[in-house]
Amino acid sequence: AFIIIGVLFVSFLVCFLLLRKRKRRPYICGAITSGVLCVGFSLLCVLSIDVKVTVDIQENPVAVYTTDASKGGYRYGASILKDENGKVEAFFSSDYEITTMWDVIAYRTSNDNGQSWGTETATLIPIQNSDEHYSNCDPGAFKMGEYYYVAYTSTFDGHGTYNHIYCGRSKTPSKPASWEKWNGNGWGGDQPAPILEYFGTQTQYGIGEPSFVVLDNTVYVYYTYIGTLGNGANVRQTRVATAPFSENWCADLSDIGVARNDR
Repeated sequence: AFIIIGVLFVSFLVCFLLLRKRKRRPYICGAITSGVLCVGFSLLCVLSIDVKVTVDIQENPVAVYTTDASKGGYRYGASILKDENGKVEAFFSSDYEITTMWDVIAYRTSNDNGQSWGTETATLIPIQNSDEHYSNCDPGAFKMGEYYYVAYTSTFDGHGTYNHIYCGRSKTPSKPASWEKWNGNGWGGDQPAPILEYFGTQTQYGIGEPSFVVLDNTVYVYYTYIGTLGNGANVRQTRVATAPFSENWCADLSDIGVARNDR
């Protein structure tokens, strides 16, 4: 876009300068045409911008996690729950100094609307020698009744492709041993099963990065789909699946369509 605008602007200048020396019809037409196209295309580019965001920072941000750059370390993909009493609970993708797997999910809380934070815990950890062997990452969380539910991305492929979405539940999310993972029929055991599965080409990313909305007792799962369809087409989509909430709602999930396409 910048190159096209630049070419049109230069064309306008050339025609305008020639017009000043020799008032001929071609130079007049060239100056008008290139000037109009330059302005029109510039406006089109501005109006085509998907999102315009204005951010007004009211207070200094609170650093939930900091690291020594020389040592590495990271926290990303936060899923945050907040209640009316100022309690905030956050789940993060984390390396947490664990070298035998890529990511674990860390958890920490705040009781003052996020101004200060308690001790971090590596709470959702991949079960070794299972289909989620390499990672638990990209958490999406919600709470219903006594249980916290956290869905996450994982794969058994050592290249980091062919991802699926899994889910665990816990009454005490700060305790790693308290988590029960969906096994295909219920909760628990050492062989977790995906709640949403990718069936495309194994060399593609697959599905992951789940995010929840719960409305009128229905669970909505929004997730990334980057891979192939049955007809061989490659797509990048945000999809949504739903299920009525119940003890074993994961068994009733059904895809209802594409929320965003190729974004």
